[in-house]
Amino acid sequence: MTSKLRLSDLRKIIAEETRRALLEAEKPQQEKGEDSLDAQVDQFLMNYEVEGKHAKNEGKDFRSFVRRFLREAEEGEEDETEGDEADATSAEQKKLTIEDLDIGTFTDNVVRLVDNYDSLLEVRNTILRRAANFLLKGYDADVVDSFKEMLMERHGLEIGQSKYDHEAEEFQPPTADRAGVSPGSS
Repeated sequence: MTSKLRLSDLRKIIAEETRRALLEAEKPQQEKGEDSLDAQVDQFLMNYEVEGKHAKNEGKDFRSFVRRFLREAEEGEEDETEGDEADATSAEQKKLTIEDLDIGTFTDNVVRLVDNYDSLLEVRNTILRRAANFLLKGYDADVVDSFKEMLMERHGLEIGQSKYDHEAEEFQPPTADRAGVSPGSS
């Protein structure tokens, strides 16, 4: 059985691919530190949505898709200028259905985020960044610098440093020359 893809479906796929490419282009800026947990979660959800849509469309027959697309393009060349405006407004108003998303893939990814949120989301750093930004809005830079110094002196925390980085610095293994003889070796 072959599935046929309509021109409107092709537009959805192209729009989704463009959206994904734009999100990936913005990703390096967000890796430096998102100031909101909501934004971090939303980023994961958008990626899960793209993955779910791709999983749903994997079984489409590419040859029939190309044939139908070319056939519709030839037939619709005259209608295209008038139809573009109508399609754009209807696409904005039309919500996607269960046929557009592999809900199982999406659900599995969300559950993985829920189970591993502590390693996937930067909760500690986000709170510290938000606190520094809060102070920066109402106070001068000296207050923010004092806040950062006090975080380090009293609590051993540094903005931008993960919990793992902090623990790795705090509990470093001994160097080889100080390790000594291991028990049981002669």
